[in-house]
Amino acid sequence: RNDIDMALLDVAMKDMDGFSICRSIKNGRRKSIPVIMMTGHRSKEDRLRSIEAGAEDFISKPIDAIEVLARIGMLLRIKALSDEREMDMDFARKIQHSLLPWDLPEIRGGRVAFTYAPLQDIGGDFVDILYRPDSLELGLFICDVSGHGVSSAIIASMVKMSLASWSSCLGSPAELLAHIR
Repeated sequence: RNDIDMALLDVAMKDMDGFSICRSIKNGRRKSIPVIMMTGHRSKEDRLRSIEAGAEDFISKPIDAIEVLARIGMLLRIKALSDEREMDMDFARKIQHSLLPWDLPEIRGGRVAFTYAPLQDIGGDFVDILYRPDSLELGLFICDVSGHGVSSAIIASMVKMSLASWSSCLGSPAELLAHIR
C-alpha cells in the first residue's frame, strides 16, 4: 500500500537532487506515485532530465499556486483511475486463479500436470481436467478467450460455469460443444 499520493520535488536540494529521488521512486515499489519536478531554471535540459527520471510533470519557478493546485489535482485524478484499474486487474487475477484446477486427479500409470503462463498480466485462459477412473477416460478442456483483463476473465468464468456438467459429455466432444452452445 502506498501511503504517499504524490511527490512534488525541487530539482536542487541540499545534499541531493530531485532527479535522483524521482528515479528511486520510479524504480522502487512506489513507482505509481506521480511526481512533479520544479526548478528555478527554465532550461530545456532540466525538463528532459525530469522526463528521463520518470516525472509526470514539470513546473518552473516562480510558482503560480493556482497552476500547481490544478496540476496536482489532475495527477491525483489520473492516479485514482490507475489505482482503480489495478484493483480491477487484481480482481481479474483472482478470478483467473480460481478457474485453474489445483486439485489434479491421480491417474494410474500416469501423471497430470499443467503450467499456466499468460502472455500478458491477465488473460481469459483456463484449463479443466476430468478423470473417470472406472472407465479410464480423461478429459482435457482448454479455453482461450480473446483479449485480456477483467472482461476476458469474466467471460472465461462464464465458460467454466457452463462446463459444470461437462462430465456427462466426456465421451463425445461434439456433444460437449452442443452442450456449451
